Amino acid sequence: MRRIFGGSKGTPAKQAAPTGFVHADEKRIVDGKGHPLLLRGVNIGGWMLQEPYLMLINKTICPAQYAIFEKVKATLGSEALFEEYRQAWLNNFCTERDIKLIAQAGFNSIRVPLHYNLFTLSIQEETIKGKDTWKPEGFRILDAVLGWCEKHNLYAIIDLHAAPGGQGYDSKINDYNKTNPSLWESDENIRKTIALWTEIAKRYKDRKIIAAYDLLNEPNWMFEQTGNKNGRNDRYNKPLQKFYVDCIRAIRQVDPNHMIVIEGNGWSNNHRGLWPFADQNLVLSFHYYWVEPTTESIKLYLQLRTKYNVPLWVGESGENHNQWYSQAVQLLESHDIGWCWWTFKKLESTSGCFTIAKPEGYQELIDHWTHGKKSPPAPEKIMAQLAENALVENCTRNEGVVQALLQITKLQRVLIGGEGAPVRITAVDYCRFKGIGTEQTKDEGGGYNVAWLETGHWVAYDVQVKKSGNYKISYRIASITGDGGLQLNSDKDTKRIDRSIKSFPNTGAWQTWQTISHVVELQEGCQRLTVESTQHGWNLNWIEFESA
Repeated sequence: MRRIFGGSKGTPAKQAAPTGFVHADEKRIVDGKGHPLLLRGVNIGGWMLQEPYLMLINKTICPAQYAIFEKVKATLGSEALFEEYRQAWLNNFCTERDIKLIAQAGFNSIRVPLHYNLFTLSIQEETIKGKDTWKPEGFRILDAVLGWCEKHNLYAIIDLHAAPGGQGYDSKINDYNKTNPSLWESDENIRKTIALWTEIAKRYKDRKIIAAYDLLNEPNWMFEQTGNKNGRNDRYNKPLQKFYVDCIRAIRQVDPNHMIVIEGNGWSNNHRGLWPFADQNLVLSFHYYWVEPTTESIKLYLQLRTKYNVPLWVGESGENHNQWYSQAVQLLESHDIGWCWWTFKKLESTSGCFTIAKPEGYQELIDHWTHGKKSPPAPEKIMAQLAENALVENCTRNEGVVQALLQITKLQRVLIGGEGAPVRITAVDYCRFKGIGTEQTKDEGGGYNVAWLETGHWVAYDVQVKKSGNYKISYRIASITGDGGLQLNSDKDTKRIDRSIKSFPNTGAWQTWQTISHVVELQEGCQRLTVESTQHGWNLNWIEFESA
């Protein structure tokens, strides 16, 4: 198991009493032997709960998974075809190969978001009030992933992402259907949620690979008349606090060992009124999105850690660019805060470790659901291909994300100016970037291109220039309107040198490509070259260097 020893100041940390389980030891998390443990992980988001944005679907059309499934089922016209797709998605999205790759990359944990309906019936489906029907499907999936984690030495945090009824108004993240009572509007939903956690604890009480139970992902419900329906302004959060107390008590009756994660209201970050708890094996979790990664941004949580003598853990962060990732991780780890990034793989997005390709015809299906356009032929084949594309061996690895999260520095540099053919760098093989996106390219050779470059965006590459001199540098660009411009910079420059191309040709389409070039002088030695966009509206597929 990968561990981080010692405190942030480099001083030896006192060893906690060994329990065999990951647990809270005052302000820190420790492993089963009592050694300090910094959790560095990824979420397996989108697997057991399909959030609309992860599926590229507008939430106004499909506010939650239940609505997505209704659209898919109606389009396929057959319960059997829908079930075939659903099973394929669950079977393919996370396999042992995913877990092995996560461990090999250098992460030491995963967070596994659960949807309750894979484990038990809804209160509307139960024939007897107060009865809990346990469904084998969810437990079979969880058994498998825990077995893979044990095999590959990867801690697992079990997270209830969608509780019975839904735990917040933000339905896309918890499958809340406003036609039925939410978790907070039904005592029976609360009872069933606690019963589910008790059943999970019974089954897995001896599994030391489980680092924690994350009781409720991102509650977001206004319990008081504070003006924010998602509970960000609530001062007391009494129903949430009572739920936690009752759920912890039920779990401890069958499982005295596993650490328990407490999330605040308002998407995890409003902990007012929740603390303290009697149980000492707890961790305070907050989610970290869309803020400047400064100590000031986490000051409140550092104060809570000190006040309540409890460890901190960021259960979710991400949805940003690699430079931000690197800065955020450095900040959190400098304060001994572990983290779990959202999310491991995503459809047509490079913000996760892997990108799932959108199958041909899937956009037409989305347009059919969104705008009522004609459905493409053979929708069952499109959905089957979507599930097939979710296999990690069919995904594209975003190495820059992994390197940014794990603070890996590329030691290999591209050699420029040697003998032989020109040297080509694929644009998405950057070491750092600001603001850009990526998309599948239709240019010769396939793969992905850097997309949607705006003024001030940039991509950087580490190179080694064999000798000083003039070099012809070519750029493979696309610009639908003829907009675009660039400036090439080197970190060896002592002053700004004009290496610009001020205007681009109109290529006619975003995936119609032309090659432009200029001759510039480069100094000998290792350096970081940055291609800076000086005008908006262009794509970049590759850069090529040759002696002039």
